[in-house]
Amino acid sequence: MKISSERGNSMIAVPIVVMIIFFIFTVFSITFVNILKPFVIYEKLSSTSLKYIFVMEEYGYLTSKEREKLKKDLEGKGLERDKINLRATSEKQDYGEPLSLILTYDCPLTIPSFNNSFIPTLVTKDIEVRVTKYSFSKR
Repeated sequence: MKISSERGNSMIAVPIVVMIIFFIFTVFSITFVNILKPFVIYEKLSSTSLKYIFVMEEYGYLTSKEREKLKKDLEGKGLERDKINLRATSEKQDYGEPLSLILTYDCPLTIPSFNNSFIPTLVTKDIEVRVTKYSFSKR
């Protein structure tokens, strides 16, 4: 049995194959970008929290002015202010006493899901990205 290579067969098959490859590439791209998003947010929270834990070491606590400045810094890095939760030592600590800074961000994670069908649906789940820093007062 010989498979014929007529022009009409390839004119139908090539666009179908190209569309399937494009569909698979699009699904993988969306998934890849959305899976990396929490890691990028974690890095933004971590670098900012490190800066402010040094401020807390100097003053012995996080002042309300510094608290607002921290939220503005995170907002400047592209995070939404409503989704930022901040818990920090708010009373002055003497030399050697523990300090804590906990930043959490509610990040929506959108991933494609194949629920008993060939066509994927986008499912959005909220995950919490948390950064916790501890130190000691040096004032």
